[in-house]
Amino acid sequence: MAFNQPSRMCLVPQLVEEEQLSNAVALNSAAMNVNRVLGPAGAGLLIAPLGIGGVYFASAGIYVVAIITTIMMKVPLSIPREVKTSVLTDMGEAFRYVYKEKSIFSLILLALIPMTLAQPYMTLMPIFADSVLGVGESGYGFLLSAVGTGALIAVLIIASLGRLRNKGLLILISIFCFGGFLVAFSQSTLFPVSLVIIAFAGFMSTGMMVLTNTSLLTIAPQELHGRVMAVYRLDHGLMPLGTMIMGLLADAIGAPATLLMMGGICALLALIMGIGSPRVRQIQ
Repeated sequence: MAFNQPSRMCLVPQLVEEEQLSNAVALNSAAMNVNRVLGPAGAGLLIAPLGIGGVYFASAGIYVVAIITTIMMKVPLSIPREVKTSVLTDMGEAFRYVYKEKSIFSLILLALIPMTLAQPYMTLMPIFADSVLGVGESGYGFLLSAVGTGALIAVLIIASLGRLRNKGLLILISIFCFGGFLVAFSQSTLFPVSLVIIAFAGFMSTGMMVLTNTSLLTIAPQELHGRVMAVYRLDHGLMPLGTMIMGLLADAIGAPATLLMMGGICALLALIMGIGSPRVRQIQ
């Protein structure tokens, strides 16, 4: 994934015009979220006739199909570099550029807030399904599907809107609302209400990620797309840290109080950055 995701994202701008970039990034995310909704159900249906081992073979076969279709893509040829450099030199250039380009630096810092503080909420879902909502394993599956459904709706809406303006402001609003929906979910004890709230949380978090990806690819020059997206993906490496913190807090004060606190902090930090960082609000 460390090699795949930055490569995948920097390939998208080479395949479409700039005005179609938001649509393309959203559709790329839509494919992943369709898998989140249908993948577990499909695997469950295949286990009976194929067995668990057979499902793994089927999954590997799908990867082979993906590799073949990727090879068949016609990608514009990139201009080779005139000067050869080392991996360490390229890494240093990437970090220097990200730090110097304040819009990109602000976007990457902003992405750290939900990824570290709020996105690990998924690890608490089994506790909510079992102990808070009392819906067991089937209810847990519905909660995960609700998150995936909300995310899928978000990317389909973005894909249908064309080129969006005021992406920086939309990112701030999405992070703030994401934290707010997690706070609301933490206090809900009614399963249908919880399904709706968590679907909206999935909507906001995925919308934020699509808009951030699009903004980074729009601002950065093409020759730095891969490296900028690689630096951006480092925030996923901090997710386990947030997961560990959530686990310790849930053990000490309970899952609802933990999610209430983490969602509230996420919303508050988004509000602070929105007020204190005009640069982010002005990203188009």
